[in-house]
Amino acid sequence: MQTLTVHRDGLDVRLSLDELIAINNALNEVTNALDIEEFETRMGVSHEFALDLLRQIHAAIGLIPQDE
Repeated sequence: MQTLTVHRDGLDVRLSLDELIAINNALNEVTNALDIEEFETRMGVSHEFALDLLRQIHAAIGLIPQDE
């Protein structure tokens, strides 16, 4: 991961395909493994937020050309 720009409310970063896949897989595991009732307490974000982020990361992975 490379930090490109720091802002008051976040960062602009560059992630490799492997880093994106790792984040995707981790989000997939926690969104499926944790009970919805305890999800926000344990993760710090709502289950819906995590699912939306998972969808966005999955879509971003699909934009990267894959070697055949």
